[in-house]
Amino acid sequence: MKKLRIILLLCLIMLGLTACGRPASANKLVRMAKKEHGSAKVVSKVKNTYGKGYTVTLYDKLQDFDYTVSSYMAYTDICGFTYSHPETTDDFRCCLVNKIAADEQAEIENIKLKYDANVYFETSPSVYVCAKDYDSAKQAAREVAELFQRNNKNYRLDFLNVHALTTGSGSYDISQYVLDSEAVIGYMPIPEMIWVGKDQTIVDIYVNHAKDFDPDAVYLRRETVRFGDTRFTLSQVTEASGAPTSDDSPVTLYYFRASDGGEFFLADFCINDVYNPGKYITANNYDNRKYPDEK
Repeated sequence: MKKLRIILLLCLIMLGLTACGRPASANKLVRMAKKEHGSAKVVSKVKNTYGKGYTVTLYDKLQDFDYTVSSYMAYTDICGFTYSHPETTDDFRCCLVNKIAADEQAEIENIKLKYDANVYFETSPSVYVCAKDYDSAKQAAREVAELFQRNNKNYRLDFLNVHALTTGSGSYDISQYVLDSEAVIGYMPIPEMIWVGKDQTIVDIYVNHAKDFDPDAVYLRRETVRFGDTRFTLSQVTEASGAPTSDDSPVTLYYFRASDGGEFFLADFCINDVYNPGKYITANNYDNRKYPDEK
């Protein structure tokens, strides 16, 4: 009942809401960027033809690279009604990581050769170091993290984690890392530089993923249950290493409290995305989450 009341309230709000604010001006974007990231020079200001707003390119004076900030109107559909709201994007972090990776390319190549490892830079941004065995992956990740820590000027890399993964004797697809928990061994956070082990790393992965569903989600617990008790069917499951193959297959559910008080889980297996053939999503019950007053 509580969930229904919330949905009805949102629908009523949407009835009278056609637009909410307007995208930030170019000058406001510049002020925001300088306040957040430090001294910079404006390279260009462009008015967007789609989504309104502006795209501003700035030159970071401290570490010598360009990055962009943009504003636009986003559109969201709720209860069949579309409303617009202003959004901003900022690729500073990704550009900073890529800049340091380019500056330290020779040393990164040495680490890769030394430990027979690969290093991936994701747009998250995150850094992944992958090697065939635990010790090599851990030490390679530590040395890569040390490179970035040496370049952590004004603490602007304090968000970065250098993840360590192991492939064993097989190949490895970085896009599948959530599915293959056996590959995850830990990470080195900057600036703490204290090794975080496998169990906490996997929890952190799901915590970060839960934020995609609800930015204010709070981690509660994890439970191992039979696949048959999840209410998903085997025909929905995406084929991957470690995926459940019968109703008795053990699966792990990571539970979170949503911002509206409901409780939902993310599972350690994926299901095929019915809306995007060939794609997959993490199995979850976010849209059917339970509330404290429900039995």
